[in-house]
Amino acid sequence: MSGKWKCFVKKYQNFCIVSGIAGFLLAPFLWPFFLAILVNTLSLTVPVLLVYLLVCQLKKKQKEEKKEPPTECGEGEERKKTVTKKVQEKKETPIHQKPKQEIKKAVEMKKKEETIPDLPKKQLNEADIAAKNWYLREGRERFLHISKKLEAEGISSFSVGKDGLCTIRTEKGFRRVAAVRDFPADRRIVIKTELEKEGGYSVKISGRYMWVTRR
Repeated sequence: MSGKWKCFVKKYQNFCIVSGIAGFLLAPFLWPFFLAILVNTLSLTVPVLLVYLLVCQLKKKQKEEKKEPPTECGEGEERKKTVTKKVQEKKETPIHQKPKQEIKKAVEMKKKEETIPDLPKKQLNEADIAAKNWYLREGRERFLHISKKLEAEGISSFSVGKDGLCTIRTEKGFRRVAAVRDFPADRRIVIKTELEKEGGYSVKISGRYMWVTRR
């Protein structure tokens, strides 16, 4: 193989040299010609390809639009049917199928209303219930103890602040005489009504204080 290759090179050596020199000299003149051919071919093929792609996309869209409307209508009808069925089921659910939590809440509210029958139903809430229970548990005895203690000193009225501190009015100012533990200051109106029900108190709320007078 090496011998044949050497013979080929020797035989066409002069031709290769001459063609290389000719190509080197003619290249600056031939490059614009080749570039012009390339640009012309691209300018013709690119627009044709773009038009072809646009036509294909339009055909696909038309086919999809023809297929989509019946499916959308069918889905819309199915959704409407399911919604109407759910609404009918909600309306038709009997009382015994209600959630257990709702039943428990209703039972608890009934129990609370039974424990506090004196207050109107509109005013019944958790804070009022807690204030009423506090009065029945310890507030009644505490107010009675303070009023009797002051009555022995010849004092018939005292005030209760939001912090539960009880004071009386003297010539030198106000003097602290007792304290009411866990006093529900936000529900003083409930305590006022309960004290007045006892029959031996007159209660007046003024600003931050509740004045209690023993009759």
